[in-house]
Amino acid sequence: MGQVIPLIFRPASTLLQYAENALIEFLAITKANREVSMAMCKKIMQTYQYNHQRLLEVELEEAEAAIYHSDTRQVIKGKMSFKYMAAYNITAGFVSAVESEGRDEEPQIFETPEGDPVVVVARCTKVIISYVIITKCM
Repeated sequence: MGQVIPLIFRPASTLLQYAENALIEFLAITKANREVSMAMCKKIMQTYQYNHQRLLEVELEEAEAAIYHSDTRQVIKGKMSFKYMAAYNITAGFVSAVESEGRDEEPQIFETPEGDPVVVVARCTKVIISYVIITKCM
């Protein structure tokens, strides 16, 4: 991580070739955003695990994030400001939200590994939407 890999565009003379170049650029930007988001969420989770409370408060505020217990559906630390499509789990990486048929106000559940229900939810986890699009395009 931290390395910039230059994009290789094809010479474009048709609309299809321009579209291919745009897709290459979209994929590169989305992949970079995902890596940055994952690093930030991982750092927050590690700070939580090491019980560095003051640093955790700063990191959560900067990332507009929260530590959330998916099984009990409670915020452990920080603030959840909206519904999230995904969250970061230290064991599984990014995990999806379980869709509920109830009201929007219901607490969320995430698909976490057995015995590891603690996740970081942050604005950056919106990046997952783009990543899901990419995986479906491939």
